[in-house]
This record gives sequence, C-alpha cells and structure tokens, in this order.
Amino acid sequence: MLAFSAMTDNAPIPFLLAISDAFLLAVFSSPMIYFWAVHPYVVARNRTEGLLKKENQRFAMAQRVGQVGSWEFDLDMNEFDLSEEACRIFDVSPQSPTLSYQRYLDAIIPDDHEIARQVRTELLAGASHATVVYRILNPAGGIKWVRESGEKK
Repeated sequence: MLAFSAMTDNAPIPFLLAISDAFLLAVFSSPMIYFWAVHPYVVARNRTEGLLKKENQRFAMAQRVGQVGSWEFDLDMNEFDLSEEACRIFDVSPQSPTLSYQRYLDAIIPDDHEIARQVRTELLAGASHATVVYRILNPAGGIKWVRESGEKK
C-alpha cells in the first residue's frame, strides 16, 4: 500500500493506492482526481496487436516488392480470398478482396484455362502441392504471366 497526497486548489488531498498486478494511472484535474486501472494483460494484448499489425505491414510490403500475391481458395464458397498484391495481379479492388472461380477463369487467356484448372484438379485429387504457369489479360489488353503454386491445408 502506498500513500500519496495531491494538491487541488492549494489543499492537499491524501489518498492510498493499493497496487497488485494492475497499473494505476491518475489524472489530477481540480477539484476531481480520476483513476484508471489497466491490467497487464490489456497492455500485453495491445503490444501484441501492435506487433501483429507491424508484421502484416511487412508481409504486404514484401509481397508488393516481390510481386508475389497469396490467396486461399474456399471450396464451399467457390471463391478466392486475395492478398493486396494478388488483388493487383488480378486487377481486383482491395476493398473487396474476393474473386469467384468463374471470374478467375475469365481473367485467364482461354487457351490457358485447362492449365489453370490443373492446380485445383491435382489438389482435389489428393496432391499436397501443385504448380502451373498461365497468362492473364489485364484491362488495358496487356498480358501478365502468372506462376501459381498451390498447397493443400
């Protein structure tokens, strides 16, 4: 137990603080004294969330610099959940980073549809890993080469 006194309107106000496993913050504002207790788990969670946010930013930067996107394919919904870089590759808005399987195929040059289907077919047939290379058309009419590697979870 710690004893403190604070000054408000030039008059001392004694008070006691019981400190266990919580941090105690005090703000003195005449004529009131406000206290907030912050538990160490809250502080640790905030620190962890900050570190996670920083790591996500690094991951996004690494994908952008390397021009490597990532995505997960949801078999039940028949759609892709795209990273920011995968959104750029497939010209999809990052605000709605999902891509239906049909829209995915529509982006691919028709001659390469069977090649692109190969990854999905191999993974559904039991393969743990599959890789293919195909071409997609961008809205300006240019061609992008995509090397896709799939891994079964």
